[in-house]
Amino acid sequence: SLPFCSEIIKLTLFLRGLRPRADLVHCWLLYANLAGAIAARLANIPLVVTSVRNIQSAVNYNYYDPRWQRALERATAPLANAITANAPAVATDYKAFARARADQVVTVPNGVDVEALHRLSAEERVCKRQALGLSPDDVVIGTVARLAKEKDFETFLRAVAGARENLPALHSVIVGEGPL
Repeated sequence: SLPFCSEIIKLTLFLRGLRPRADLVHCWLLYANLAGAIAARLANIPLVVTSVRNIQSAVNYNYYDPRWQRALERATAPLANAITANAPAVATDYKAFARARADQVVTVPNGVDVEALHRLSAEERVCKRQALGLSPDDVVIGTVARLAKEKDFETFLRAVAGARENLPALHSVIVGEGPL
């Protein structure tokens, strides 16, 4: 659309005006990947890194118009020196979805600093379970995420419901904030 093209032009001019000149533009998700990669190339930035975080071929909630997303990603993927994916399955899917080169897509997993975590004492564990209304024999699984449609909590809840048929002591905890 014309407004999006205008944003690409503004970004290109901004990148050209940077002093010292940027060596790398790192873009995060669809709109940034599209606008950033195009603008970086127009501004002669030598390195462009884009990113993908979803299995695109399976996305059915898409808040982008799916009629043009695949075409645009296929057109702009070659502009990136590297494309980061947060999981091997995402990388494999994106190579097919966007026809990205195999050597171009790199998996950089989401990480958790396990050294920063501390284990609860037996007493702390009992208190936390009581606060949630859980008995010592209850089995608890959970997820931590932004509470938004694209996180697909429906699948998580269907899985919990199915598992509870064989494991009635199973409980789930969902932690996060968002529109849901």
